[in-house]
Amino acid sequence: ECRDVGENDAAMKRLRGMFRVGMIDDEPLLREGMKTIIDWESQGYVVCGEAKNGAEGIALIEEQQLDLAIVDIKMPDMDGFALVEEIRRRNSPCKIIFLTAHADFEFARRAIELSVEFYLLKPVDQDELIEKVGKIRETIDQHGKTQRIFEESILLSRDKFLEKAVRGQMALEQLEEFNRLYRFDFPWDSYRVALLS
Repeated sequence: ECRDVGENDAAMKRLRGMFRVGMIDDEPLLREGMKTIIDWESQGYVVCGEAKNGAEGIALIEEQQLDLAIVDIKMPDMDGFALVEEIRRRNSPCKIIFLTAHADFEFARRAIELSVEFYLLKPVDQDELIEKVGKIRETIDQHGKTQRIFEESILLSRDKFLEKAVRGQMALEQLEEFNRLYRFDFPWDSYRVALLS
């Protein structure tokens, strides 16, 4: 588990690049079963903890920066719906699989409204779970690549903008617009620039 890794360098190297998953269910046996039903490591995940209700689940998601949480719907104090509403409000990127004993249309409809990735019924089928966590892994991985490309393009755009601004190749209106877009927040009205080549 993530919390047991400590300062062990070999363990840290093994976990680098792994996605983080947590189990949130009020039944201890189900939490334990979810940790062992599949070989999480072979699926690209490391189990980073468990929680027995929604409030503890939110803390787990934030503290461990989970990529995926397997969440029961019916739990005491705070149910799975309230958990998802709260993490969405906090803009958490954590993906959610609802795992429930309730084959209820209203539950499924609400899960769709909350953009939950998957809604699975207990007892969960091992092959189905492997398929779903694999799809989520691919989605997270693709999102990460897209985000990196976007961030790199923003940096390149900023550099190009600054070059054009320094060379006087941009109208004042464009400068003001780019300044708002990139938030350069230049503190002075004018600058003296030295170009070194």
